[in-house]
Amino acid sequence: MRDSQDGIRQEAQVVEQVERDFAGRDNPADVLRRIYEQISGALQMSSDPEVAFGSATVLADALREMADDAALTRAKVAAQIREGEGLSIQALGERLGISKARADQLLRAARNG
Repeated sequence: MRDSQDGIRQEAQVVEQVERDFAGRDNPADVLRRIYEQISGALQMSSDPEVAFGSATVLADALREMADDAALTRAKVAAQIREGEGLSIQALGERLGISKARADQLLRAARNG
């Protein structure tokens, strides 16, 4: 029980830190985009194209994995909104500006993720 409480406390601290880091600043996507552009530029200017190709492959794989993780996070947050506000699927869709069908897809993804 104590371990799960410590884990929850640590997760809350991480969320609070992220919120503080980005409060009043660029959104996380802009920060990631700038970092990506720096890495991409460095790879394209590399003096060893084979090493750059391997690094670009690793980067592409990592970005795909992060995109999948971000989609699951989005689905889980949608589920939290629904549960926290007691919304129907239709109301969740309206609240998030998506269709009822898309809201249902997100909820299923959250359950299966």
